[in-house]
Amino acid sequence: MGSINHFQRYSSKENVITNNTLRLLGQVYNDSPDRLEALVGSVVDGTAVDIDLQMSQQDRGPESVPDGALFQPSLRIVIETKRGGSFSAGQLERHLKAFDDEDQRLLLLLTAKEPEEGKLGRVEEVAKEKGVTFGSVTFSDLIDALIGEEGIVSEYETDLRQIVRDYESFCSERGLLPADDVLRAVPCGDTHELNVACDLYYMPASRGYRSHQYIGVYYNKSIRYIGKLEHDAEVERPDELLEGEIGELTDDERKRIHEAMDRRPGIQQGLRFLLVDEFHPTDFTKESKHGMRSAQYFSLREHLQVDGDLPPTREAASRLENMAWE
Repeated sequence: MGSINHFQRYSSKENVITNNTLRLLGQVYNDSPDRLEALVGSVVDGTAVDIDLQMSQQDRGPESVPDGALFQPSLRIVIETKRGGSFSAGQLERHLKAFDDEDQRLLLLLTAKEPEEGKLGRVEEVAKEKGVTFGSVTFSDLIDALIGEEGIVSEYETDLRQIVRDYESFCSERGLLPADDVLRAVPCGDTHELNVACDLYYMPASRGYRSHQYIGVYYNKSIRYIGKLEHDAEVERPDELLEGEIGELTDDERKRIHEAMDRRPGIQQGLRFLLVDEFHPTDFTKESKHGMRSAQYFSLREHLQVDGDLPPTREAASRLENMAWE
């Protein structure tokens, strides 16, 4: 059975991206209004919103002083989504007219790439004059704020994490997330020796995931190996013959898949194999108390503090050694 998609995939229009983003925010709000408050505060620096019910006592009204009252501040969040990093300042300024007399007003520019520095100044200035908070955030930042290393959704909140992961998969399919420096760490448990020996990782073909360029083998509270992705293929082996997306596989890669299947006879059908050039040893440690229960994504440029081209994988593995993450 294929995985369930929570977000529409059938159109490439920007309004579908916007609609799916609003649905994600709605799911976060339904889980907990406090979560949406925390998310907004995380992605827009210095912004605080009050969404949940508030209580007051002995607040004087026009003609009386009631003993108590419950009330909820009004909030409007207007979102403009862009596939790249370019945008129209004039369009954003026109969006400011969408606000009325809400207690809290937020205009959010959501982009795949960070806008060029200095191009947001005019919008920020006009928004401030109109009492609207303006923020710019990437799709990647939004996802990281929810399920990144210090995200507000814990590893144990599986239902909400599954929804965010599906949104992440949708964004990845649309090319809205960076991929060339992304390390996908996967919990390997008792298969790590096989993964390293065959220089591959396998998983159910129905499992969605974000585009990435590197794979990390995680076990015993640390990412122990990393390798650069060479091929990604859905393969089966009925009657000892490989079938599926094997046209681009080298003889060596087919041999490695055969070996993995021979060593674990249970892995025969409905699998996707991610083959790397070579797994290089490292020791990129998880510092927080609990182990990693599901895949985690990292920006190698961020952790290695590299602006341009990344170093060779062996060097990246060496530099990650003795570093830590939450």
